Amino acid sequence: MQPEKTLQQYFEEFRKQKQNSLRKIKQNPTPKNRSAEQKQVLREKFLSLLHSHAGVPYCRRNHPSDSDLFNYSYELDCCALVRQALKQMEDELDIKLGLWNQAYFFDVLPLKYECHTQIVPGDLILYIGKYPGEKQQKHNVVHVEVYEGTENKPERCFGSRWNDGVVQYFDSYQFKASTWTLEKIWFCSIDTWLDGVCTSCCEEHPWEIEEGKGIGKKSIFYDASDYTAE
Repeated sequence: MQPEKTLQQYFEEFRKQKQNSLRKIKQNPTPKNRSAEQKQVLREKFLSLLHSHAGVPYCRRNHPSDSDLFNYSYELDCCALVRQALKQMEDELDIKLGLWNQAYFFDVLPLKYECHTQIVPGDLILYIGKYPGEKQQKHNVVHVEVYEGTENKPERCFGSRWNDGVVQYFDSYQFKASTWTLEKIWFCSIDTWLDGVCTSCCEEHPWEIEEGKGIGKKSIFYDASDYTAE
């Protein structure tokens, strides 16, 4: 006769079933071993796609109703700008981008540096900060921009920075935000993406979604194909 299961055993079985019901976003943890030349071509295309969104409003409702920015059929905040370019390159990069914000970028880009001299144009600048009196982001990652440094303008960057602004170039990645307090800046290489790898390197955040559930249809991250059962 089998001994009756304890409450703890039932809980453990439930936990395992729950874990098994989770699926990870499609990821390829094995590098493609692309050549430096191949990765440079991909990097340049990534930059070109980003630049194609120059002038797009961060949020149209923050502009006058008669503004020319209302002619745009879409808007892009800091994270959505990066995601949009990556989404257009998923097949070429052979990665499947997850459904999350800049904190997700932080966890899937393991090559992090503390100075802009260690990265090249196309790499990401991730800002660590805190919102006063509000729930904090994972790793306190509050903002993302794209490095565009040149010899004459070594701090130059590209992004969607201000709620009432547009996607544009900035002479420096250094600025004072009005809604959060800066704690640190990380400079993150996108080389792993260029080599076909997009998987979390954080034990705390595996970045999983429950099958059949996900981002709401009104979210800028929503894509019906991301929820199609395999």
